Amino acid sequence: RFRNFQEFETVTKKPLLGIIPSFEVTSSADLKEIAFEEKKHSFAIESFRSIRTNIRLSTPDIGISTMLITSSVTQEGKTTVSANIAVSYSIAGKKVLLVDADMRKPRVHKLFGIKNETGLSTLIVGDNTIDQVIRKNVYEGLDVITCGPIPPNPAEILESERFHNVVGELSARYDLVIFDSPPLSPVSDGATIASIVDGVIVVVNISKTPRDVFKLA
Repeated sequence: RFRNFQEFETVTKKPLLGIIPSFEVTSSADLKEIAFEEKKHSFAIESFRSIRTNIRLSTPDIGISTMLITSSVTQEGKTTVSANIAVSYSIAGKKVLLVDADMRKPRVHKLFGIKNETGLSTLIVGDNTIDQVIRKNVYEGLDVITCGPIPPNPAEILESERFHNVVGELSARYDLVIFDSPPLSPVSDGATIASIVDGVIVVVNISKTPRDVFKLA
């Protein structure tokens, strides 16, 4: 395990964009994983705002229009982080789309309490159009595309030319498109998406993630 944040940066040689504390939202029964509340301030909210700022400062010469958020293993909080970073950008006035590209264990639809009958999978195979799968304004101006029905061949679908085209079409419509993917270590899905987006953020549970597993990821 990583003993502290300094060791994390030394071992990984990657910049630390932010530290997110554990948090619980008690005033919203429906969205317990969204830290943002109107006119409220907390360490968690400021952490996500800081990450938003650090993303911009870390890439001053590159326009980030597509971003992957993943982790090295399961249950590190990547979907919670994806949703909150997306909300952070939308609250700041950006036109943002959150896409659930985790075709193994999708969870974005559960987090926002929306249906998952159609989504990214049906869009890629051509059963639906982009306008048919986008859920508008699910939270503070944020748009969402859920995963849709889980396909039998997630890796092949994400490696398809059609998915590449979908990424291009979505990035043309939005200021920022955030993809939530499966963890990097068990499957190749995240690495496939990483090869076609502008930036990648890896979420780490600092006290639980095995150091060697993270380095491998």
